[in-house]
Amino acid sequence: MVDAVRPFVVIIEDYDDSREVFVECLRIGGFDVVGFACAEDALASFVGRPPDAVVTDLTLPGMSGEEFALRLRKEPRFATLPVFALSGRGLESGVEQLFSCTLMKPINLDNLTTRLRSALVSNSSEST
Repeated sequence: MVDAVRPFVVIIEDYDDSREVFVECLRIGGFDVVGFACAEDALASFVGRPPDAVVTDLTLPGMSGEEFALRLRKEPRFATLPVFALSGRGLESGVEQLFSCTLMKPINLDNLTTRLRSALVSNSSEST
């Protein structure tokens, strides 16, 4: 369930500087944010506190962003979770349906914040 005050967003980005910028921007934008360098660590964190949305790079060490999204979509509790893809190359054919939104790098941070808010409102109204 989305916290009306500060929705919880997980960022998965293997470049430290980029991850820190995303996390800080979203915090300033009113989100509660945690960043991870790999998808495996992000998934492990969901046991303690499932996110309201996820923003993931597609090219990651270990599990790719596509593999991560596919794993989430197989779990009923995450089937409708907003998952945003960040890419410098676009999506491979056939994986578009795994993501709520795809944003091309370089990322416009205002656009990311706006789209996240919109997806969270939409997802919240669908689950009620």
